Formats: sequence, C-alpha cells, structure tokens
Amino acid sequence: MAQEVILKSSAVLLSIIIALSLAVWCFFYLTSARLQPAETTVVVGFCTLLVLTGKFLWSRFTKPRKNNAESKHNPPASRV
Repeated sequence: MAQEVILKSSAVLLSIIIALSLAVWCFFYLTSARLQPAETTVVVGFCTLLVLTGKFLWSRFTKPRKNNAESKHNPPASRV
C-alpha cells in the first residue's frame, strides 16, 4: 500500500513538472524566442527545481508541530 502512494506521488510530481515545462516552452515558442535543446534542458531542470522546492515547503509548513516548551515543563507522570 505504501508503495502505491509513493508511485502515485511520483506520477503526480512528474505530471506537474512536464506540464509546467511545456507551458514555459510554449511561452518562448509563441514569443518567437525558440529554445534550443540545451535551453530546453535548463527549462526542465528549473521547473523540476521549482516543483520539488514547492513540495518541500508545502510539507514543511503543513506538518503539525510539536510544542517542545510544554513537554519540557510538564514531564509525563511516572508509573509506580
């Protein structure tokens, strides 16, 4: 089950990277600034970096945080 989630997540990320890269490539194509293969590689790399950074930041800010201050002041009751 966990493997399905990882594969699904990877497929979604790949789809987003491809769609974003294609949108940027089309922008340059329509403005008559056609990209060479090396430039296309840079665009795909930049889009990959952008998507993975966005994923990292999203997971970082949406993760529930533990309140360490409370745990230091209120230690768990010991069992006797």
